[in-house]
Amino acid sequence: MDPLYDIPVLATLGRLSAELTAGASSQQLVELLVDDLFRPYGPDFSIRYDLPPAARQLTLP
Repeated sequence: MDPLYDIPVLATLGRLSAELTAGASSQQLVELLVDDLFRPYGPDFSIRYDLPPAARQLTLP
C-alpha cells in the first residue's frame, strides 16, 4: 500500500474522489464521509442536509 494512504484523511479523500468520478450522488458522498470518519474516530454525530424541491444538488446547511 502507498505510504500516503496510511494517513486516514488522504485515504478518505482518495475514496471520495474515486466515488465522485464514478458518478456518486451528494448523499452517497456524505454517507461515505461519515463512514470513514466513524471508523478511526468513532464520533457520535449527525448530519442534516436539505434538498429544496427545485434544487439539483444536495447542500449542507
